[in-house]
Amino acid sequence: MKQFKALILKEYNTHKKQFLVAIWINLGVYAAIIIGLIIDFVRNGKLNVISLNSSDFGQFSPDLIMWGVNFFLAIVPAVLIFFVAGVVTENILNEDFKKKCAIFHLSQPVNLWKIIGSKVAAITGIFSIVLLLLTLLNGIVVSTIMSFLFKSNFGYGMIAMVQSYLLNITNIIFFTSISWIFSSMFTEKSGIKSVGLIIGYETTRGILLNISGIKLPSFVMYTTKLAFNNLHTVGVNFQTTKKFYTILPQNDQLRLIIQETWLSILNGEMVLKLVISVGLFALSYYFYKKREIL
Repeated sequence: MKQFKALILKEYNTHKKQFLVAIWINLGVYAAIIIGLIIDFVRNGKLNVISLNSSDFGQFSPDLIMWGVNFFLAIVPAVLIFFVAGVVTENILNEDFKKKCAIFHLSQPVNLWKIIGSKVAAITGIFSIVLLLLTLLNGIVVSTIMSFLFKSNFGYGMIAMVQSYLLNITNIIFFTSISWIFSSMFTEKSGIKSVGLIIGYETTRGILLNISGIKLPSFVMYTTKLAFNNLHTVGVNFQTTKKFYTILPQNDQLRLIIQETWLSILNGEMVLKLVISVGLFALSYYFYKKREIL
């Protein structure tokens, strides 16, 4: 176990700047907002955001706004981490080969499964923690401000934060596993080559469909649907509740939306994404093992 922890720590120390880039960008956004508020206060003698009140939200209750803002705000750092994870995946798997020092690391008395496992644990574990920290930070800040300004229920912000985090981290792990398998297949420019491979497959699929009627599954459509169907269902449930359950008090509508959101997130699709991710991470061992060591 100590050996495994040491390998994870080695990956963290090697790619620390990339692992933490989302945190620095998030803090930079806060700094820009604070500077903007200071400028607004100096120019106008007050903060315009303070002049807002719950009546400005129309038919939506402050609690519903609290839930919605926190749920969708948590997606922003997840999108950022998604792009960063693609870069880190390329580096964590291929940097040793690019620098011609892979033979040194692979000659250590460590099982290859343990080496691959530590890399997977590093990228999934560290990004899970980074996303959790950013989701907590943003959720607590926004919920505190909205509770003060609009008398919204702080608890609904926390519920939305947890729900959005579970949805986001599952998708990050899912897409990272896809990027991971391509990066294990190609030691150089895996991003460009993987995009080319996908385009080639989709083009071939379209040609076969038009010429011979053979209908192969679409990689892009399947992965996109599997990844975002949960989020789409959340949006549909929200619209349906607001449209067909207007007879209910707004707090009851919100409770129904929260209940439906739990069902949209914690379901078979979430399990399937995690199972596919584990399978792709495990399959990467085969491609990694077959590489020519320089």
